[in-house]
Amino acid sequence: MQLKRGLWLTLFDEAGEATPVACDVDEQRPGLWILEALVPPATYPVTFVSARLRLDGYHLGLLRFAQPILTATHEAKEVRLEFPINEAQWEAARAAHESSPAPRS
Repeated sequence: MQLKRGLWLTLFDEAGEATPVACDVDEQRPGLWILEALVPPATYPVTFVSARLRLDGYHLGLLRFAQPILTATHEAKEVRLEFPINEAQWEAARAAHESSPAPRS
C-alpha cells in the first residue's frame, strides 16, 4: 500500500499486519522524537508489538515496544511514544520535503 505524503506511524501487530496512523510530533530532540497518535477503533482487540516511522517515503526509524500496546474492541486509543530517529534519514527527508513543490489547492 502506497502511503500519502507526510508523517506516518505504522504499527505492527503480533502477526505482522500493518496499521498506518497519522501522528504528531510533540517534541524533537537529537535522535529522539516524542510522538502522539490516535489508534482508530477496531472490531477486535489488537496487540501492537512494533512501529515504523516514515516521512514522505523516507524511513526515519523502527521501534520494538518493551511492553505491547493493547487495544480494546471498538475503542480508539491515544498513544505517546519516545521514538528513536535515524538523523541521516531525517536530514535526507527534510531536504527532499523542502525542495518539493507545494501541493496545489
